[in-house]
Amino acid sequence: HTAELLADTLHQPRELVGPLAELVQSKTRGNPFFVGEVLKSLYLGGLLAYERAAGGWRWDVDRIQERGITDNVVELLARKVQTLPEAAQHVLRLASCIGGEFDLATLAVVSEQPPAAAVADLWPAIAEGLVLPRGDAYKLAGSLPEDAQLGAIGARVRYRFAHDRVQQAVYSLIAEADRQAIHWRVGRLRLRGAGPLQAVGIS
Repeated sequence: HTAELLADTLHQPRELVGPLAELVQSKTRGNPFFVGEVLKSLYLGGLLAYERAAGGWRWDVDRIQERGITDNVVELLARKVQTLPEAAQHVLRLASCIGGEFDLATLAVVSEQPPAAAVADLWPAIAEGLVLPRGDAYKLAGSLPEDAQLGAIGARVRYRFAHDRVQQAVYSLIAEADRQAIHWRVGRLRLRGAGPLQAVGIS
């Protein structure tokens, strides 16, 4: 199945992608989400490239093995998260403490900023496919004025991490002391029914 996926993605015969498929399979155990992330990592690292002159994708399995791709998918995803702007990383770290799925109202309050700013910070992670909107309500959030109040829309705009390993990867980037502070904040927010919280310094 991994060979078929690579053959279809790279528009190459299955026998040609065989050695690459074996390598990718050994790193991902065939999970389609992880296969996609490994391919993106190879592409960004220059180990998988489209050659216009040859009219197709080219790679060198020996070079890939020499460079090494991690067997740890969480580590691979954590590296990807670290390429995002710092504001996006910050809001993702907060979101990872809220849960696998979260709403804009909670994220905005926990990140101590207006909903429009929280959405803007989250957007790079959405563009990279690390976070996915739930339903169509997120389209309304993009048009919120900078000083808009949360209102009913905040709870309707929901997002989820693309995979539990993405949430795990983001969570792994938070210092232990900061985790406790963020969890405390999120817990207080939920106890108060999304009411305002006292400010707590979280880096």
